[in-house]
Parts: sequence; C-alpha cells; structure tokens
Amino acid sequence: MQIPAGMSNAVYVKTDKGQQEIQQRGNLSPLLRRLLIVIDGARTVRMLSTMLAGSDVMTLLLELETRGFIVNPAAIATFRMLGDSDAGIAAHSPAAAGPILPVISSPPVMSTPPAQEEAESELDPARINDIKVLMRDSTTQFLGLMGNSLVAEIEAVQNAARLKTVMARWNMALRESRTGAPYADQYMKAVKTLIRV
Repeated sequence: MQIPAGMSNAVYVKTDKGQQEIQQRGNLSPLLRRLLIVIDGARTVRMLSTMLAGSDVMTLLLELETRGFIVNPAAIATFRMLGDSDAGIAAHSPAAAGPILPVISSPPVMSTPPAQEEAESELDPARINDIKVLMRDSTTQFLGLMGNSLVAEIEAVQNAARLKTVMARWNMALRESRTGAPYADQYMKAVKTLIRV
C-alpha cells in the first residue's frame, strides 16, 4: 500500500499497550515488533517507511493502530476539532481510550550509569535475540553484502558483554554507510530501548 497523500508526515506514538508489548514480548510478528520499537512520537511515516524499506509500512501501521499499540494524536485532535465526542474517537481508534503519551528519549549520556550496566549484564536470551534481529536486519538493509562479516559477528553474540562490543562496531558501520548514516542514531536508540526494557 502506498503512503496516502497527507500521511507521509504523520507521526504515531505508542500507547500504554504498545509500551507493555515491548516490555513483555507478546505475540507480534518480528516485523511488527521492529516497527513498534522504532515508533517514538517523532519519526514520520516517511521516515519509518525508509527505515523498513521493502515493507508495506502503511499496512503494518494500520495493524498496530487497529490492535491498539499505537495512535496518531493528530487524527484524534482532528476528531475533537470536528466536534466528535470521546466515544466517537474511541470508535475510530481503539487506543484512544487510554492516555496518549509520546515516548521521550533521554539525551545521550557519555558514560553508562551503574543501573544500566547491571541491566545489560542481566539481559535474557530472548532480549538479546530481539536486539540481534534489529541489528542484523539493519545491517543487511544498509550495508548489503559488505555487511556479511558483521552479520556473522551479530549472529555469534551470546551474552551482554559481547553484545556491547558488537553494538559499537555495528553502529560505526551504519554511521559510515551512505544510506545508513541518517538512521544510525535512531537504530542505536531502538537498541538501547530494548536493553532498558
């Protein structure tokens, strides 16, 4: 599905249900989960479409919205401006019943706080796997065949200490890539989100 006119600059935010899905690893497909992770209340549909090149982002967004994991606050504001009641809004957006709070990222920190170091050392294998999938997919997307050795390193990660080392190399490779450089920071934020969850 093509991005409809007027939707390319639309911004979605996670609902409470979306936040819980990331923390509890529900039953989303890996692609839907990946999209949910990178939705942060700042990225436009166009940016998300570029980050998930080759995917039908509009269909995926519609599914996440229908299932109540994300919401488009601008659409809700439009309903309110048109005089629709809250019941009407809830009927059009299942996630609208709960508070709509964008995910706000904290500014980058030069050193790792002790609490984060402890969380990193206790990463469970499922969370490490989620991070590896995100890193592997972005490496394949932006580096292509040139990223094969990095993909092999990512696949070999078994613990948090090794993950941290490979993350640094992965982030640098994205930054040095012509196509990946604009998204390197966004992907790093997504990985850090997964680590902290």
